[in-house]
Amino acid sequence: MTAMATLVPLPVRSRSRKVRTATRSWMMLPFYTEDCGLPKLAVPSDDATVQAAIPEGYALEQNHPNPFNPNTTITFAVPEASEVKLAIYNMTGQLVRTLHSGVIAAGQHSVVWDGTDFREAKVASGAYVYQLEAKGFVISRKLTQMK
Repeated sequence: MTAMATLVPLPVRSRSRKVRTATRSWMMLPFYTEDCGLPKLAVPSDDATVQAAIPEGYALEQNHPNPFNPNTTITFAVPEASEVKLAIYNMTGQLVRTLHSGVIAAGQHSVVWDGTDFREAKVASGAYVYQLEAKGFVISRKLTQMK
C-alpha cells in the first residue's frame, strides 16, 4: 500500500456493497491483508475518517435456508457493543441450544446452527423458535428443521 491510501476494516458479513466516507461513497471491493485475512477497503488518505457501516438498530433476519437440513444461518445486527443472547427454543418454550451469550461488537453477525441441542444431539424434525435478546430488545422468529 502506498501512503496515498488508508485501509479500513469492514464487517465480514456486511450486506452493504458501499462504504460512506466523509466526502463520498466507495464501492466495496475485496482486499485482503496478511493480518487474519479480514476484508479491508482501500480509500484515499484524505478520507481517513471512514467508518464501517454500523446498523441503526437491533435486527434479527429470517434464517436461511428455511426449512433446513442439516445447517441454517441466522443473521442479526447490533448498533453498539452489547450483551447479546441468541437461543433456540422448542415450541413448548424449552431451551434447546444457546448459540451466543456474551458481549458482541456493533455490526452484522451470522451464526450457523447445525440442528443440535445443548448435548450436541440432533433435534427432531419440526418447528423451532430462535430469539435475540439485547439491551431490552427481544425478537423471535420461527424456523423449521426437516430430515
